[in-house]
Formats: sequence, C-alpha cells, structure tokens
Amino acid sequence: MRAIEPMSVTSVRLRGFEIGFETFGDPSNPAVLLLPMWQIVHCRAWKFQIPYLARNYYVIVMDAAGNGLGERTTDPRAFQYERIAAQAIDILDLLEIDRAAVVGFSRGASYGVLVAALYPERVASLVLIAGKVTGDWDSLESSLTWDVPREGFFEQKSHYPGWDKFNAHFWRERYPEFQEFFFNEIFPEPHSTKA
Repeated sequence: MRAIEPMSVTSVRLRGFEIGFETFGDPSNPAVLLLPMWQIVHCRAWKFQIPYLARNYYVIVMDAAGNGLGERTTDPRAFQYERIAAQAIDILDLLEIDRAAVVGFSRGASYGVLVAALYPERVASLVLIAGKVTGDWDSLESSLTWDVPREGFFEQKSHYPGWDKFNAHFWRERYPEFQEFFFNEIFPEPHSTKA
C-alpha cells in the first residue's frame, strides 16, 4: 500500500529506449521532477518525499532503462547520462510542462547537472543531494565521474571484503549479497530499514 497513489503511470519509448514515469498531485501546481537515482533502485525510492511534495506541487518521478518501469537492456547506450537528461526533458514535453524544479539524488545529481546545463530554460530550480560531481569544469562530461568504473571493478578476486563487492564479477555471481551490503552501508542509522 502506498501513502499516495499515482495519478498516472506511463511507459513510453524515448530516445530509443522504454522508460517510465508516474505523476502525483495537481497538474496546475508548479512541477517537480524527481530524477532516477541509479539502476539499483526504482522511482519508489522517492516514496517518502512524494506524498509531502504532492500537497503543493505536481510531482513527476521517472525510471530510466534498467529498473522499475524502464526496459531491461544490456545496451550501454541506454545508460548514457545525456540520453537520460534528454529523456527527462522529453517527459516534460509529453506532459506539456515548460519548466520544473529538478531534483537529483546520488547518481541523479549528475543527471540533474546535465539537465540544467543542457536545458537551462526548462529548469526553474535545481536540487542536488549526495551526488558525485567533480570540480573539473573544463569538460562537463569528465566532471560527471560515475561513468568511470572503480579501480579493480572488472578484476576477478578470490574474495570481496567490504567495498570490494562493488565489482562486476561479484555482481554477476552474488548480486543480492551486494545489494544487502550496499544498502546497509548507505542506511546505517537505527530503524532506517524502511528506506
């Protein structure tokens, strides 16, 4: 059971890949676009924020390819940051929204930077939470460092203690164990299991 049900749930093919989005609240209110966080979680990760925001805003949450309402694919083009930023704008176009407050959390912060940099006229405000963006502004793309795999990411190891679990081989063999480790690390507070 959800605290608030979506007004609409849409899956649509944009920029070559199927993505999805949900809307909440009154469409006549100012729009807030909550960007995808990472393929490890879908848009329901925003479940605590949506009911509160939907009281005064028209809330849109999106799933890029790879999770939730998005298609499953192994095509790496589906995960290009500029493509996801453009898909966010395409959603605003479909909903006939000229400008929105854009919110990015984790990897979504990088998507938010791109949305604001490439489509500034569409962004009323930008909120970035817990993202990883470097200060190398000579190249916007090089400042969005999530695309660079961790050192040793593709290296097969005999064991994977701690953050060594952030590894392609470990994911292929023991992905649920990685998920448990990852979420225990990012939600270490007592009683944070609901998140």
